[in-house]
Amino acid sequence: MLEALLHPSFREFGRSGAHYTRQEIVDSVSTQDVTAVIWSQDFAVEALAENLALLTYRSARVNEQGQLERHTNRASLWQRTDGGWKMRFHQGTATSGFEKQADSLSKKKLLPHYPRPERPIWPSTPK
Repeated sequence: MLEALLHPSFREFGRSGAHYTRQEIVDSVSTQDVTAVIWSQDFAVEALAENLALLTYRSARVNEQGQLERHTNRASLWQRTDGGWKMRFHQGTATSGFEKQADSLSKKKLLPHYPRPERPIWPSTPK
């Protein structure tokens, strides 16, 4: 599933500052037992060109006490290809804590850095 979302030229600058290739991300996620609960909010999508969109949002891990930790600003570039929208680039940047927004998506068990919305959160044709 993850491979289908990542562009062949995908790369990531992680929250730690480390650089990851597409294959490193695919290998890492396929060998991990992902049990972290991630809270994501403040999603915004901006069409940069006809086939390119910028997705920004904030995320944090929910600890066992239900508190947010490891607050992160996130940005992804999504490119429309013949195979649909593919993530071309992703960056996570550590940030100071933020308040949970009640109108945000509910917390869900997600892959470490990639929100999986029930429906596309970007327009089918950026304007």
